[in-house]
Amino acid sequence: MTNPTPTARALRQTLRFLLIAALLVAAPLRGQAQEITLNLQDADIRALINTVAEVTGTNFVIDPRVAGKVTVISSQPMGHEALYDVFLSILDVHGFSAVGSGKVIKIIPNVNAKTSGMVAGTSSTPAVGGDIVTEIIEIKNMPAQQLLPALRPLVPQYAHLAAFPNTNILLLSDHAYNVDRIRNLIAKIDVATHLETEVVILENASASELAAVLTALQSSAGNNLQGVQFVADSRSNSILLSGDLPSRIRLRGIIAHLDSPTGEQSNTHVVYLNYATAEELASILEGTLAGGTDGKPSDVTVQADGNTNSLIITAPPPGFNELRQVIRKLDVRRAQVLVEAIIADVSVGTADELGVQWLVDGRGDGQGPIAGTSFGSGGSNILNIAQNAIDGTAVLNPGLSLAVGHFDADGTSFAALLRALTADVTANILSTPSVMTLDNQEAELLVGQSVPFLTGSYTNAGGEGSSNPFQTIERQDVGVTLQVKPQINEGSAIKLALLQEVSSLVPSSATTGASDLVTNKRSINTTVMVDSGETIVLGGLMDDQVTTIEERVPVLGSLPLLGRLFRFQSSDHDKRKLMVFIKPEIVRDATAAKNLTGGKYQNMRAAQLAQRLQAEQRFSGNIDAPVLPEMERNDTTVTSP
Repeated sequence: MTNPTPTARALRQTLRFLLIAALLVAAPLRGQAQEITLNLQDADIRALINTVAEVTGTNFVIDPRVAGKVTVISSQPMGHEALYDVFLSILDVHGFSAVGSGKVIKIIPNVNAKTSGMVAGTSSTPAVGGDIVTEIIEIKNMPAQQLLPALRPLVPQYAHLAAFPNTNILLLSDHAYNVDRIRNLIAKIDVATHLETEVVILENASASELAAVLTALQSSAGNNLQGVQFVADSRSNSILLSGDLPSRIRLRGIIAHLDSPTGEQSNTHVVYLNYATAEELASILEGTLAGGTDGKPSDVTVQADGNTNSLIITAPPPGFNELRQVIRKLDVRRAQVLVEAIIADVSVGTADELGVQWLVDGRGDGQGPIAGTSFGSGGSNILNIAQNAIDGTAVLNPGLSLAVGHFDADGTSFAALLRALTADVTANILSTPSVMTLDNQEAELLVGQSVPFLTGSYTNAGGEGSSNPFQTIERQDVGVTLQVKPQINEGSAIKLALLQEVSSLVPSSATTGASDLVTNKRSINTTVMVDSGETIVLGGLMDDQVTTIEERVPVLGSLPLLGRLFRFQSSDHDKRKLMVFIKPEIVRDATAAKNLTGGKYQNMRAAQLAQRLQAEQRFSGNIDAPVLPEMERNDTTVTSP
């Protein structure tokens, strides 16, 4: 007998399924029980789906990826529900799932089933064992995150299991029968333990220091204190214990041993300070002790040792513990503030001069006339030039000046001076002083000169007494001054009380007639509020001055064209814009201070290197110019003892 071909074998299996389906459909008409016995050998899975659809009256939507051969061995007939459960198990074995409820069921691969499963308990049709469902499981007595390592190996790879710490729940998407199994397992694990909380009040030890010792003991290997949690309450100097009774009893015994009084029973203690100054903190504590209703207690004393920056406190244990908590809160690292001021001064000045002066002297024979024009506002006066010319010391001021003339002691002398000048002056001054200071600590930065100013003089002229003349001089600072006192408020806001002053000497050529040196001074004294890292304007000045001078000879100076020979004109126009800005930045720790210092240090070093390179290129040789050394990189954090 020859073996049937695969096509013939598949056709025979299909005919068998159709025959079984026809018998099941006809069975209700004959009044027989609707049961079926499945015995399949390498049957097409789609033929099985078609048979189950006919028997149960269910509509299936089949994914194109659903394919394969199935083998089922059954010894007893089964009803519709049992047949459907067997059908779901067959799909699960072959990596497929039936997803959905109601009249349409989707048959898809397991890897896609978790995104299409229904939420358990929300469907009108209850989920059966092989359905893909998504269920939220509430954990009541332990963190949900702790269950994940134990539950993940118990769910298939295609299932989804996640924990949500905020609400302490588990989200599980899997077949309904596996979800039930996981839920029952969690119910046995998530049981309430007899955890209680108690307070242990300390009499001799410090709560925070004792908690640090217990933390080190709990983290060490080989101890039996893992089942209890504790926290220190500095206000009441007590330890809060939470855990099961045996663990709390063991820890309570350790605390009682550590809280025992010392052997010498001394009430004198030495507290070393990290950041505060011992003298200042001692005065604060003395004032606190003296502020009670009964006056300063006689059994509590506080003294400062400046050499070791420590406090010597004599007090009984309760009083010492109270003072130690106050010291711990006051002895903290204070934040620093870097204050940068920006002073921008832009000025523009223009000057124009135009005029003619002339002089005729015909007194060579003692009888000739004298005539001429002389203007005091001009850069050069013709009378002075004429006199200096006779002496051989004539000098003309800067500008376009044309002078002609002839001086003869025996004849007629004449001279003419044409004066023309146009000047443009621009100045752009930018100063950026900066200073670093502690919070609530005043700081001052001065960059300038100490200039002597004459304040008085004495001269004894004549008389019979001896002459002893003298002068009194007072020195004043001239330059850029920045005084600031920052106060850090809540968050990053900074209150700044500051004085910004810029002064400079005026050239002597511009202060003709002054009895002593003249200084320009710009000052701002104010208090502002600004956020860290932000720039705010403090104030400024915008000045626009125009000065016009015209000198002329009456009547003659007003004549058209010819009047130019009898008048002098000058015009000065000065514009100035001065603005002052401030930028504070909070530096809270050593890392921020190091980063800020490193950036400015490298900028200065780069400027020095660029200047040395420019000099070497100009002079074609090595220039031994001073340069800041490379900044050391040290990542080790150094703390005070």
